[in-house]
Amino acid sequence: MSDFRIKRGDLKPRLEVILTDSLGNPLPGGIPEGATVLFHMRLPDSAVLKVNAAAVVDDAPGAAVAYNWAVGDTDTEGDYLGEFEVTDSASPMTFPNSRNLVISVFADLA
Repeated sequence: MSDFRIKRGDLKPRLEVILTDSLGNPLPGGIPEGATVLFHMRLPDSAVLKVNAAAVVDDAPGAAVAYNWAVGDTDTEGDYLGEFEVTDSASPMTFPNSRNLVISVFADLA
């Protein structure tokens, strides 16, 4: 079952998530001030990242982040694994931390 679905070549809707701990609770304290957030996406059987790009912090205290798709991100259909990596001065944290997001890119009709 996919966490997010999009058609091949589409750039909207953007991928929006609330970063949560392994129990499903929003990240305590939110996203630290000054932290960077990256979005990673790859095919399950590949070590090569299809996407390795900056994400948008929509609400730092609420731990809400998003990724705005770029040209080429959704050009190949398939089921991809995804994650958000938050890095502050202390250390990186990856979300979700108990599994990967599943992003499905479906073929369009034309």
